Amino acid sequence: MENLDWIKEAVKQTNLADAMGYANAGLGDNAATFFDKFRRSGFMRRFERGDGRATTGCSGCELVLMMNNKLGNRYQAADFKEKCNFDTITAPTEFWIGHALGYLQGRSGLTFDEIFEHFPIDSWYRMYSLHEVSDEALWDKTLGKHLQIT
Repeated sequence: MENLDWIKEAVKQTNLADAMGYANAGLGDNAATFFDKFRRSGFMRRFERGDGRATTGCSGCELVLMMNNKLGNRYQAADFKEKCNFDTITAPTEFWIGHALGYLQGRSGLTFDEIFEHFPIDSWYRMYSLHEVSDEALWDKTLGKHLQIT
């Protein structure tokens, strides 16, 4: 069962990274804009709780579409077709921020708002140099330094 939990967390982490990459490449959303929409749409809380439809039951592109459609913006997957391919969604800093925050949220069990109390969303751009470290090193250099969570 522990192996399945790890796989579920890895899929959640990847989906958040993909979603932030799609939102940036397709809509021009930076991390703060993405998390504003994530929060207002209700998908952030669903993601934190592990709701299957907001985590592992959709792709990153679908998550962006569901968030925006919930907020009244009517986008379809075709709206991303020309703008988004694997290279354009994985190249931006936002993709890495999603990857990092997805890992930290899954490992810590904290809400994103609790993570942002320690590391505000805009600070992640300055921490981009950590994109080359392992997830374990990311933990040690961020939340692991500030929390007593193992």
